[in-house]
Amino acid sequence: MTTNTLVTHKKNKKLGIGCISKVLSKTYRVNFGLNTTKTVPMDIVEAVDVSNCKTVSFQEFRTRILKDNSSLNECIVGNEVRHYVGIGWLVAGVVTHSDLLKLPRVI
Repeated sequence: MTTNTLVTHKKNKKLGIGCISKVLSKTYRVNFGLNTTKTVPMDIVEAVDVSNCKTVSFQEFRTRILKDNSSLNECIVGNEVRHYVGIGWLVAGVVTHSDLLKLPRVI
C-alpha cells in the first residue's frame, strides 16, 4: 500500500477509516479521525474498497466548482470530508463508507 490509501484497522473497528500518511520499513503511519495519528504494523490494516468512488484531480475539482456554482462542493481529501465555501475549506468530518459512494475523492 502507498500513501493516501484508505485503510481500516483489522482489530479496532471503532477507529473508523484512516489514511496512510507515511510508509515506514515495517509499519505505516495512519491518520485516524481528525487529530489521531497511529503507527501500526503493516499486517494490522486492510485497504478500503474505493472502486465505486469517483476519483478526480484537484484541478478538475476546482474547475468544476468555479464553473458550476451548485451543491457539488463537498469532496473527500485523505480521510476527511471537506466542504468548499468560496474562500477556503471547512472540514465536515471523517469519511464513512456511505460517503465513499456519493462524494468524489480528490487526489
